[in-house]
Amino acid sequence: MKVKLLTAAIGSIVLASTPTVQAESFVLEEIVVTAQKREQSLQDVPLAVTAYDAQALKAQGIDDVIDLGTSNPSLNFSTGQNKVSNSPIRIRGIGTVGTNAAFEGAVGVYVDGVYRSRSGMVLATFNDIGGVEILRGPQGTLFGKNTTAGAMILNSTRPGQDFEAGGEVTLGNYGKEKASFFVNGAVSDTLSLRASILSDQADGFIDNPATGNDKQNTDLYSVKLQALWEPTAETSVHVIADYSKANETCCDGMGTRIDAPDPTSLLDGFYSGQASLNGLPYFTDDPFDRNNYTNTDGTDKSVDQGIAVIVTHDLTDDLTLKSTTSYREYTNEQENQDSDFGPVDLLRGGSTNEFETFSQEFNLTGSFDLGDMPVEYVAGAFYSNEDLERRSTRYTESQAGANFHTIMNVLSLSPVTPDGDPNPFYALYNAYAGFFNPIELANPASTLPGSDSESVLENEVWALYSHLTFSLTDNLNLVTGLRYSEEEKAVDFNNLMGTTEEYFDYLRQNDAGIMTLGASTTSPDFSESIDEEEWTYSASLQYFPTEDIQLYASYSKGFKAGGISLAGDAVGQLITTEHTYTDWVANGMDYNATPLVLSPELDPTYDPEYVDAYEVGLKATFHDGRGRLNTAIFYSDYQDIQVTTFTGTDFITTNADTAKSQGIEMELDYAVTENLRADIAITYLDDTTYGSSELISHLEGRDQAFAPEFSGAMNLSYSRGINEILEGYANLNISYMGEHFISNDTDYQEEYTLVGGTIGLRSQDGVWDVGLFCRNCFDKEYYNFGFDAPLQAHSPQMGNQGAPRTYGLAVSANF
Repeated sequence: MKVKLLTAAIGSIVLASTPTVQAESFVLEEIVVTAQKREQSLQDVPLAVTAYDAQALKAQGIDDVIDLGTSNPSLNFSTGQNKVSNSPIRIRGIGTVGTNAAFEGAVGVYVDGVYRSRSGMVLATFNDIGGVEILRGPQGTLFGKNTTAGAMILNSTRPGQDFEAGGEVTLGNYGKEKASFFVNGAVSDTLSLRASILSDQADGFIDNPATGNDKQNTDLYSVKLQALWEPTAETSVHVIADYSKANETCCDGMGTRIDAPDPTSLLDGFYSGQASLNGLPYFTDDPFDRNNYTNTDGTDKSVDQGIAVIVTHDLTDDLTLKSTTSYREYTNEQENQDSDFGPVDLLRGGSTNEFETFSQEFNLTGSFDLGDMPVEYVAGAFYSNEDLERRSTRYTESQAGANFHTIMNVLSLSPVTPDGDPNPFYALYNAYAGFFNPIELANPASTLPGSDSESVLENEVWALYSHLTFSLTDNLNLVTGLRYSEEEKAVDFNNLMGTTEEYFDYLRQNDAGIMTLGASTTSPDFSESIDEEEWTYSASLQYFPTEDIQLYASYSKGFKAGGISLAGDAVGQLITTEHTYTDWVANGMDYNATPLVLSPELDPTYDPEYVDAYEVGLKATFHDGRGRLNTAIFYSDYQDIQVTTFTGTDFITTNADTAKSQGIEMELDYAVTENLRADIAITYLDDTTYGSSELISHLEGRDQAFAPEFSGAMNLSYSRGINEILEGYANLNISYMGEHFISNDTDYQEEYTLVGGTIGLRSQDGVWDVGLFCRNCFDKEYYNFGFDAPLQAHSPQMGNQGAPRTYGLAVSANF
């Protein structure tokens, strides 16, 4: 019923907006996109696309990928404990979520035509980005790899022949200091160069009274160099080289307790006592006092660098060949992470992930006549080879040793928790209790290595694709797409602590029983590989009843390759004992002679993900170009959707049998007057539920995370000349998000609204601009990521907080 009402309302807007008198002379600018790998008007593309140019990005206060989510209600980007493995992009409620470094996203990210395999690789502040396109729904034909939910395209500002130079400086609260500069010009009639540099620093908005430091700061440097060589009218060579470096304080230990300490929670009282020994509270009564008590301040360092060479050559008037070659390196290093997320000194960890990626793509764009029917086409080939080298370490800390049996005794009192859920610690403790002798346990005063592993993931992909548009009549087109993909993945995993027997003997001798708990454990060595091949395809009909209206209906089949887990316990808990500690005491058995029994290994692989997606849409330009209305009704049926969930001890990487995403989107852009423009977007998600799954039964019937029923965004832009030189302007940005889950394992985040804005003065010739801005102006408190607290069978909720109110002054100049 809601869908019918909203559909009727959308239709009414179009009818009501049809002009009966001549409109004013001002019109909306045409938006050109490359969503189908050739330049087209946004209104001519038969799929749901949102596009921003540099001016729109600035007007809506969008500095990075995360900001895009506040202006596009169908998009969400959240950051968890790791940029590589836990920074998912979601479109229409769908996105691959987990802490597994092998996990690739369901939303493909492309920068200057080059695929980035982990969405966290594009977290940095935008450096000279001239446009962004968000493609909603599966994009398996033209973009292929890992686009079962959609794709995001970022394009750098292209070099030109005219000399330009400029920059912007921003100062704000929380020590915000941001500066960006660029210069562009011609070396000759055929060669243009462009250089840009960015520095972005800010203090964190989370304080750690235990160390006196702040967390979640910004410390980023970036440089980009471009050259555009056009030796002839038919040929261009575009070279883009970039380098960025970030050194920030985050990511484990960033979460604060969402719910207040609960007397029924199994270990709240015990942990509170242990924290008091460190002179710290366990958790504060007000989670939004922005105090986060952890024993350490973890660091997150990343370096991203690469080069892309894009060669375009017009073979004939109707045929263009394009080659995109890229080589990239990305390194993310986390150190001193407080892995128990609190003031009790139990676990500490770190990891290093090093990526090397080579990719090559060729495509032909052209047209021909099939009899009397014009046909446009894109055909291409894609190849990529990526190597990931990973090192993961974890340490048992000073309060872990002597307290292991105390913790486990409490956690394993019953096979169910006070909530009635299965208790994952019950079976674990029955297996391990006798393995560690509580009488002989020490309380180590210093960091003790508890797990250490290294792994190598090799990923090779190649694909062939075609995309054809048949002009059946003057106003009816048939668009078809076909792609064949092959993907190979291979993993070598090495437990640097030794064999299984050596590893567990080491843990027993060093009283490190806490390392036997799920994700803290290091599996034995293993090697695994998968080889998959798949066809994906799409078809759509476009009908243009007038030159200003497009109706379309589409179907697409999407595919996301399976993978091999790089989690420390990827092949499972591989040690058991034949007797419990109670048996040994009762029978006078020798503790040192405890037999070790290997349990069966688990399968570290997970299956491919598939989607069948259906969409009907309307795109209309009205009121003589003053208005633009784009709507889509969609239904996506996912099979074997890839998920990771936390059980309290383990991160399980598996496939849910099914999942759905269905709803309606509407985007309305309208020039209200010559001075005022309104951009409104609304998303209604009618159903985003999971289907059944044996391993993750608690997700059955549950909505996807960050998939509210209603969400929306509005941007109002107003400008007016003061005199022949000066112009005043103001922008108001409002985003609304209905109640939603903030992870697969946590409760609802209540609905909230964020308000931002800018007011400023600039020269009418665009030479200079001075503006005052604020983001989250009313200091709304909300969470943008959630998870269950570790080592707590009662599963108290933890969450990462959204940014508080920020404000400042931005000054820019261009010459």
